[in-house]
Amino acid sequence: MSRWYTFFLSLTLALIVLVAMGGVISLKTLVLGKKEPVSRVQEQQSAYYLVTLVEEKILYIPIERRMSHDILGAQRLLGELLSVSFSGEDPFFSLIPPEVELRNLWVEGEVLYVDFSEDLQFNPYGSEGYAGALHQILRTLATVSPVSSVQILIEGQTQDFLHEGVFIGEPILLQEYQEEWSSVLENR
Repeated sequence: MSRWYTFFLSLTLALIVLVAMGGVISLKTLVLGKKEPVSRVQEQQSAYYLVTLVEEKILYIPIERRMSHDILGAQRLLGELLSVSFSGEDPFFSLIPPEVELRNLWVEGEVLYVDFSEDLQFNPYGSEGYAGALHQILRTLATVSPVSSVQILIEGQTQDFLHEGVFIGEPILLQEYQEEWSSVLENR
């Protein structure tokens, strides 16, 4: 009888331990299941701008993307704009010379500083090319920028003009371009 008693006692203790462990396991599962997911910056509609010519007039065409509306989104979106390649058959193109590189960007107060390589100063499309390239950059940044204005730098330095008549010597307000982007979203 003592052998059966020991066996049943051992079996009972084993069942109690298993039930207790099962409760701990399910308790841990419940606790872990209630943890909040790591918050991520929500991506929103944004766009980089290409151009097309219609009756010798430059039209800006938004190429929509989903990006975070912060400095990282601005960097990614400008990177996409600068890396687009074109064939002679494409209806859209960029007035930004293909050699232009984004060197750096950062925020100070309400100004986004965007530093480009010196290649931005050499545009094969002439005066309209310089103005158009600047508009492409500003329209693109207006779709994701967390600030109210942009200061364009060349090789880390402030320049008064990108080209004659294309002033970049002070921060440029993005409000006009942001309003334009808002109207694009509303008209979809």
